[in-house]
Amino acid sequence: MNLALRHMRDPGQDRAMIVRFAYFRSKRLCSGAELERFLKQRLTPAETIFIVGCALWPMSGLGDGHRFRFGALGGMAADEYVTGGDRAARPLAARSVAVRQ
Repeated sequence: MNLALRHMRDPGQDRAMIVRFAYFRSKRLCSGAELERFLKQRLTPAETIFIVGCALWPMSGLGDGHRFRFGALGGMAADEYVTGGDRAARPLAARSVAVRQ
């Protein structure tokens, strides 16, 4: 399979929106013939392509093709989603959420 599905859900920043819809992002796992053809047509052999990987935010999965990712720049730090903290506790307390793990 050439595609991966990412279920984007940030309870710290998107709480109002995630009540009504789910946000998914699909990612290609390899470039594919179309992109390779485009790059060959547009770039000279001396030009450089930078590929940057980002692993700032933790992900969990339900299987090979479905991953959940929490967090985004500008919100809680990635470890706060896992270990908790003040910024994670405040929205829960404001909504009278009794169960916290």
